[in-house]
This record gives sequence, structure tokens and C-alpha cells, in this order.
Amino acid sequence: SPLVSAWMANPGDADTLKFSEDLWDGFEILCKRAEVGVASCKEVARFFRKVVLLEEEHSKALSKLLQKFGTLEERGTVGKSWEGLVGYVEALAAIHTALTTNITANVESQVSLMVKDFEARRRQLVGDGMRVRTELKEAIDTLKKSQARYEKLSREAETAKLEHNAAIEIDEPPSAIAKLDKKAYKAEMDAVTAHEEYKTCIVVTNEVQDSYTRDKFPKILNELENFELTRIRLLKANMYNYVQIVQDTPPRLEFDVKSLEGVIDAINPEQDIQTFIKDNRSPKVVPPSFQFEPYVSGKLELGKRRGFFTKSKAISKEELASISGVHSPPVSLRSNLGGTSLNHPGAARHAGGASSAVTTPPGHNFGVPLDDLMARQKDKPDMEVPYVMFILANSIVQLRGYTTEGIFRVPAVVGEVQNLKKQLDERNYIIHHVNDVRTPAAVLKLWLRDMPAPLIPLDMYEECINHPDKAMQYLPRIPYHNAKTLIWLINFLQLFIVPQFVDTSKMGAANLAMIFAPAILRCPSNDPAVMLNGVAGEKRFVETLLNTLMPASDPSLGLSMNSEDDQFVREFVAGLAFTASPLPSLAPATLTAAAPCPTPKLPTLGSASLPSGDPSWTTVRSPRGMQIDVKAPAPVSSSTSPRDDPSAPPAAAAGGWMRVRPGVPSHPPPQAPLGGSKTVPS
Repeated sequence: SPLVSAWMANPGDADTLKFSEDLWDGFEILCKRAEVGVASCKEVARFFRKVVLLEEEHSKALSKLLQKFGTLEERGTVGKSWEGLVGYVEALAAIHTALTTNITANVESQVSLMVKDFEARRRQLVGDGMRVRTELKEAIDTLKKSQARYEKLSREAETAKLEHNAAIEIDEPPSAIAKLDKKAYKAEMDAVTAHEEYKTCIVVTNEVQDSYTRDKFPKILNELENFELTRIRLLKANMYNYVQIVQDTPPRLEFDVKSLEGVIDAINPEQDIQTFIKDNRSPKVVPPSFQFEPYVSGKLELGKRRGFFTKSKAISKEELASISGVHSPPVSLRSNLGGTSLNHPGAARHAGGASSAVTTPPGHNFGVPLDDLMARQKDKPDMEVPYVMFILANSIVQLRGYTTEGIFRVPAVVGEVQNLKKQLDERNYIIHHVNDVRTPAAVLKLWLRDMPAPLIPLDMYEECINHPDKAMQYLPRIPYHNAKTLIWLINFLQLFIVPQFVDTSKMGAANLAMIFAPAILRCPSNDPAVMLNGVAGEKRFVETLLNTLMPASDPSLGLSMNSEDDQFVREFVAGLAFTASPLPSLAPATLTAAAPCPTPKLPTLGSASLPSGDPSWTTVRSPRGMQIDVKAPAPVSSSTSPRDDPSAPPAAAAGGWMRVRPGVPSHPPPQAPLGGSKTVPS
């Protein structure tokens, strides 16, 4: 069109930033920008449509006025003056009619057509981008499956060969040896076929990746850049058209449009694009080509020397895995799509890797053992959890994250998350500039996932997922700092399950448990089937903690919550009725008696308080250092209900009671009981 011809792009300088080079990982951001840009064009079209309506209404109103007061019977100078005044008003009506026609034809209709065309073009570009990204992902997924099949069949071939050799050495019957020889031959042929398929798949995947990197994806990014440049130029042209129409009005309606013209003239599409790229810059990185990874034979010989291939003992899957080893590819498959690398420390730990293999520079907050973080903040004696965790939680509360729909579930902008993580790793805790609550929420989850060891030790994983309803009983068994951090985290998440907040956030206890369970409980196996089977137990374990752990004595945890929300939280906590469960028998091997505790300070439980000065209460200490106040069970009278005794907590008749308190000799005495002095079932 003439407008497009009038605003052709100027040749870019050598230092000009480009979508295809400097926003390589910004496809989602560009799609969002294109959507916002089309919405802006719609708003401009609505504005000019309203201007047209107002001009038309004013013209009609002046015409009606002339019909009502158009003539006067008086003659002479008064009549002549009146005729001049009426002529002036008639000219005003004609001018507003002309403005209506000109703005409609040259501005409003043009912007409306532009909106329609740009919306269709935006859908096409987004669809093309999603398609080429999906093609690359499918090619990489196929390569991963081919590699896994090659590894499996190669291992089976070597196993069959070793079984055949072992049978010959121990003089098995010829028929058995022949059967094993046939099995070994078939396994070898299958391995050869898988070997060729794997190599072919590498070639195909590299071709898809090269095409994606060189041609398809850069082309889409360039088209998105041209889309934005053209959109801004056309908006500028239509704004100029409006100014020109107004300037062409007769002098009697002329007004000062110079300032408006200067503002419109300052629009610079190229500068807008450069600023946008700088704010969201992610340089293009060409991933390395995939390389063939040969199957490493010979490790099964170790099994032969151990006697796994003898007649008396068959090798198990677990033993075979222990001597075969796991070979990680030199090039992370996920990294070729710009995602988290398979070699990322958090991913390796989730797969059961040793945390000692992860090294972090001194002073960092991410990927650092919990005990090391706590040792660094000795200058904050009142801070019983990692300071970085408190800072992130405080930012979430300040931004009222508990009222944000999909909090912790809806992802944040990747660049903002990386910037905040880098800032906190540099121990710069001033984060008042963060205005999107999803950013600190995402960084909090990232910090938990990057911990070298989970809050619940790996050796307790099976117990916890098999008995999630007994989650409270496992708290005394976990390390001191893990327990303090876990209970503080649960108390923090309990702020989000206040009914008034859940109505807007749509994130109740079940949703929060599903999101945070992988960060609290980490499956020690890297078998996808095992990990999948544990998901329900992990979720149930965390959900039990959210629903049964007593909130802290200060429900808002000292965070910067506004007074109205703080009142909601306190009213919610005041309305809770926590009921203790019967105390099961305690094994002497796991709990050792300490000095009696004749006057324990016990919290209020519902409307009843635990008794003080009762000699039946005793303090015991677990092997992990938790102090537990225990009351022995008392017989129940057939005529007296336990609720008739005002000194007993609810449901105390069937068993005893306990209260968990931190008491590790190697640590300084804690400032407050865990979880806000909650009485919990054993």
C-alpha cells in the first residue's frame, strides 16, 4: 500500500540488534509483544471511531439548533448581525461534517483494516514458529529413544555373550550351550540393527537442527521483527493523517497542533525495536552437533569375576545396573532446545547423583548445602532459616502473591528469573525493583530444587510416600536445619490457603502440595516409572503437613503483609481447631529418656490447654536430636469422657501426647519451638 511504501525500513547499522541474533530464546516474548501490538492497534481504531461519532453528533446538534433559531423577524442592523452569526454556525456544522467524512475515510477505516490484516499475520507467524520448534523437539525425542534402545540392546547382547561363555566354562550340556549361542546371535543382530538406526537418527536429527538454526527459525524471527516495524510505521502514518486533516480546517477552527505534531514526529520504530531487544536480550547460541556414543563393553566382565554368571546365582537387574554404570551424553539433549541441561546440578541430584560432585563459588545461595548457608549467617542470630528464603518470601508477600491467580504454577519471564537468581547469588538482597510476583515465586522454587540434598533425607523417601498421613511423625527424625526450614516453608505456604485468598488465587492446599512436593521429597531413583509412582505419595505427604501443622505463633512470620490481609490470616488461624491423635508406643531403641520435665510450657490447643505441673510428662530425645515432651496414656473411665477433663486436650483418652522441640546438643538452643510450638501426634 502507499503507506507501506512511504515507510520502508532503513538499512540497519552493523551494531543494530536483531531478533534473529539477540532474541534467540525470546520466541514466547515476541509472540506476546505481537499480541499486545495488535491490541494497541485495536485501541487506536476504537479511539478514532469515537472521534468520528463525536464530530457527527456535534454537526447534527448544530443543524437542529439552526432549525429552531434560524430566523428573526427583526430587521436592520440587528437582523444583519444575526444572519452573520447564523452563517458562522452553519459553517461550523459543515466543517464538523467534513471532519467526520475525512477522518472516517482516511484514518478510522485504514486503522480498522490494518488491525484485521495484522491479526491474521500474527496468527500465521506464531503458528509457523510453534511448528518448527515442535519439529526439532520431536526429532530430539526420537533420537533419545533410539539411543536408549541402542544402549539396551547392546547391553543385552553383551550379557547373552557372557552367559554363553560362562556355560562353556562350567561344562553345560550341549543343548543348553546351543540355546545360549542362538540367543547370543539374535541379541547381537538386534544390537547391530539398533546401532545403525541410532547412527541414522543422529544424521536426521542434525539435519533438522541445522535447518532450524540456519534457516527456519531465523526466518520466523526476522518476519516477526518486520511485522513489528511495519505495524509501528503504519500507526505513525495514520496519526500523521489525523493531524493533517485537523490542520486543513478553516482558520476559525484552527488550534495549536504543533505540540501534537512534535510528539508524533518523535516516534522512531527502529529505536523502539532496539530498546525492546536490549531489555530482553538472549544472544543466539548454535548448539554442537550430536556425536555417536559407542556402547562401552567390558564392564560386564566384572560381573563374571564376581560370579554373577554362574549356575548357582543369576544376575539381578540391580546388580547389573551397579556394574554397568550410567553414561551421560556429552551434549545435553534438552540444551539443544534452550531448556535446562540434563547435566544441571539440580537435575543430577534429582536423579540420585552425589551432591559432592556439585561445586559452587563461595558466597553463592543456590546449590549450597543448608548447613553451610546457616553457618554463613551467624551475624543474624534471630534468623533460623536461610536469609535468601526469607527475602524471597517477603517479596512474594509484599506483592500479595497469595491473591495472584496461579501463583507458583504460572511461570515467570525466564530472563527476569535468571537476573534475580544472579543478584541473590551475589548476596545482593535489595530486590525492591521486582514488580512481578511470579519472579520471586519462581526463584524460591528454583532455590529449593537446587539444594544439594532435599529437606526430607533420601533414606526416608520410601517411608514418607508409603505413609503420607503420618507426615508429622517424621519431623523429629530429619536434620535440625532441614526441620526448621521445612516447617517455616509449610507455615509460609499456609498463608496461601486462607479461604479469602484461595478464592482469587485458585491455589489451595492440594495445588500447592503438587508444586512443592518434588522440592521437599526427592526420589532417589532415576527410573521414570519409579519416580511417577511416587508422585501421589509425595503430594499427599506435603498436603498432610499443610493441613495438620500448627501455624506459627505469628501467622504472618514477620513478613511485610498489609494489615487487612494480616487480619484475614489471624481470623483464619483463630478459627482452626487442631485435634491431637493417640500416641503409639515408643520403641526404646529409637527414643532415650532424658530428665523429667515437670512443668513444660505447652501451647493452647483449640479451646483446651495442655496441663502444666503434671509429673506424668517426660522429655525424651530422638537420635537426630529432637526433644519431645511425652505424656503416658491414661486409662479411660467408662463414666467419664476425656473431654470432661478440662486439663486434657481433645481426644486424649485413647493414648498419650507429645510435643516436638529442637534440642540438638551440637547446635545453639533454638529461639522458638518448631512450627510455632505445635502439639503433634507421635
